[in-house]
Amino acid sequence: MGFPTTHGYFNRYSGRILIDFEHPAKSFTSFTVDSASVDLGSQYFNDFVKSRVLLNVENFPTLSFTSIQAEKVDPRTARVTGNLTMLGVSKPITLTVRVDPDPTANGRVALVATGTIRRSTRWRSRSRRARWPMDESASGWPLSLRLLHWASAAVVLAALGLGATMVQLVHDPAARFELTQTHKSIGVAVLALTAVRLCRRILTAAPNPEPTGPLVRMAAKATHIALYALLLLMPLSGWLMATTTPVRVPTVVFGLFVLPYPLSPDLPTYVVAHALHVALAILLAALIVLHIAAALVHALIWGDRTLVRMWWQRRAAGPIVVTAGFEPATNDLIDRTAPLI
Repeated sequence: MGFPTTHGYFNRYSGRILIDFEHPAKSFTSFTVDSASVDLGSQYFNDFVKSRVLLNVENFPTLSFTSIQAEKVDPRTARVTGNLTMLGVSKPITLTVRVDPDPTANGRVALVATGTIRRSTRWRSRSRRARWPMDESASGWPLSLRLLHWASAAVVLAALGLGATMVQLVHDPAARFELTQTHKSIGVAVLALTAVRLCRRILTAAPNPEPTGPLVRMAAKATHIALYALLLLMPLSGWLMATTTPVRVPTVVFGLFVLPYPLSPDLPTYVVAHALHVALAILLAALIVLHIAAALVHALIWGDRTLVRMWWQRRAAGPIVVTAGFEPATNDLIDRTAPLI
């Protein structure tokens, strides 16, 4: 998880363990754990593990294990295979169980089960909408969306920079005309990339967010919706300017095709479209600055993986090693059908 080795406990659990030393295959265990009872000795780690990134206790308050096979390894060790149900999905897992009798406690036994849960396993339950699967280990967005994101960033910055330059710094009419044509071609690229990116995003289940407060999550979601809206509205307003301007000039997009003009020239519409285009550009530039600042806060101050998930992935998520210890004091949890000694 990017953290040092961490030990913790589940404080609330219930179940039944049947141990048959003479016939290990008849041994059986089934238990349910209250996910919210996890205690790692740190409130930050507790909140992280309980969040949607891992246990998602709000939607899945329990996890359970039911054995389906037990195999004796040596007189005090067995290999137990069963189904672990977590996040509403059951997956097979194999545990190495060590049984240690305590002769000073009237036959009391201690069980220590060790196993590995890989975060790359898709524990996510099926969504009602058909979507490309997303690894719940928060390893990152799929490559296609990452490429679309950075390609969009490049063309949007180019469009904004070129637009500001040609309006504020270029006074020669011929040079401004050439830059305007290039600016319009880049605007078409922004519109096309945004449309493809939005379709891909709708069909892709998002990785779970990093653990943050509800206000931060709401602000992030609102900002992303606003960015998508502006990335559609700004080039569309530019297209409206080009098609309603009284002085029509054909727009050849990167020398490949002529941009169609569906409307007739109309000066009042052009004036409104021009004012809207400028206002949307200023608002988009401000949101981009906010977006970059938030990404840097996530990476440099909060130290989470929000920015990393949209960057290149270097390695897959590692395993989580789980060690569970049971030391029941009564026979409500353990039945022994053969002597321990």
